[in-house]
Amino acid sequence: MDGNKRYLHETEDEMVAEGEESLQIRQKKKRYTQKFNAAWLSDKIIKEWLEKKDGLPFCKTCKTSLSCARTALVRHCESKAHKESIKMGKEIAVAYKPLTSMFTSKSEPARLEIKTCAFVVEKNLPISMADDMIRFMKSLFPNNDVLQHVSLGKQKSTNLIRQVLGFHCAIESIRKLKDTKFSLIIDETTDCSTTSQLAILATVFCEDSFNLENVLIDLITLENGKAITIFQAVVNSLQEKGIAMENVVGFCADTCNVMFGKNHSVATLLEKQFPWIMTIKCSCHLIHLCSSYAAKNFQNH
Repeated sequence: MDGNKRYLHETEDEMVAEGEESLQIRQKKKRYTQKFNAAWLSDKIIKEWLEKKDGLPFCKTCKTSLSCARTALVRHCESKAHKESIKMGKEIAVAYKPLTSMFTSKSEPARLEIKTCAFVVEKNLPISMADDMIRFMKSLFPNNDVLQHVSLGKQKSTNLIRQVLGFHCAIESIRKLKDTKFSLIIDETTDCSTTSQLAILATVFCEDSFNLENVLIDLITLENGKAITIFQAVVNSLQEKGIAMENVVGFCADTCNVMFGKNHSVATLLEKQFPWIMTIKCSCHLIHLCSSYAAKNFQNH
C-alpha cells in the first residue's frame, strides 16, 4: 500500500512539473498579431472599397472598420449589408449628378429655367412668379432665341425645385457635414392629416462665407411623438446618410418635456449615448414663452 501511495505521489508530481513546463513554453511563445497588408489595396476582390484608416482596414462604402484579416475582408465583401450599400451608392451617383453635367452648349434654356427657379427659392418668392418672370423677360427681349425655348409653369418650377435643386443641395450639404463639426436642431410637428413629422436641421460654420448656415438634413414621418422614437429617427437618419455622430457637437430644440424632460427625453438619451454632445434649449422658444407670458399679464392688469 505504501508503495502504491508513493507511486501515485510521484506520478502527480511529474504531471504538475510537465504542466508547469508546458505553461512556460506557451508563455515564451509570442502571439502574432496580423497587421494591415498593403497588398490588399491591389486585391481585385476588395480593392474597390478598401482603404487604410488608423492602421486598420476600412470600408469606404459601409463607413466601418474591419478585422485585420483577408478572410474577414472577403466575408464582409460577400455580406448582404455591404452589397446593399454598394447598390445604394450607385443609385445615388446616378440620381444626383452635379448640376454642371446638365449644361451643354445646347442646354441654355434649361440653364435659364434652373437659375430662375433658384432665384425664386433664394428670395423666398411665390413659385407662380417664375412663369411671370419668363413672360416679362420675353417681352423685354423678343428676339432672344434662348428665351423663346423656355417654358416655366408652376408645375414645372415645382418639379425643378424639388427634384433638381433640392437633391443637389441635399447632396452638397450631406457631403459638407461628413467632414465638419455641426449642431443639430430638430422640431416635431403634426400636419393637417394628423401625421407626426420631424424636421432635422444642422447649424454649421461655412468657411467660405464666414457665417453660420442652417441646412436641412431630413424630413421624417414618425409613428408617434415619443422621445425614444424621435431619438432613433435622428440617429438612423444620420447613419443612413453616412454622417458620423462624432461630428455632432450640439443639440437644440424647444423646451417641451419630450425634447428636454428631466427623466426621459431626447436630450437625456443623447447625453447618455453620446456624452460629448452639448444640449441647449432653444433661446428663441424661451424668449417667445417669456414674451407671451408678459403680454398676458399686461392684458390682465
